[in-house]
Amino acid sequence: MPGGDATADSDIDIAIFLDPPLQMAFFDIKTALYLEISRSLKMNDIDIVVLNHCKNIILLDRITRHGQVIYESNQDARLDFEQKVLHTAIDFKYQRKRVMGV
Repeated sequence: MPGGDATADSDIDIAIFLDPPLQMAFFDIKTALYLEISRSLKMNDIDIVVLNHCKNIILLDRITRHGQVIYESNQDARLDFEQKVLHTAIDFKYQRKRVMGV
């Protein structure tokens, strides 16, 4: 999980954002990416999140706040996505606090 401390036993967490034409093949892309990375690094403990298919706002918020961008082909699309995630997370946290008192 982003923001945690890495240890020798840590897994690798990777988040990807797919351009709209590629979203239909997200499972194939995620599988191919997993196979390539696990083969290259000789490890299987890899978590891949396709950002535009993730519904977990807390996870998206953590990735947006603590993740490190290693490649982007469209900075505007990334910034738009991050802005939407941060606004949604702020609203969610406010509503949760209001309803649950936490």
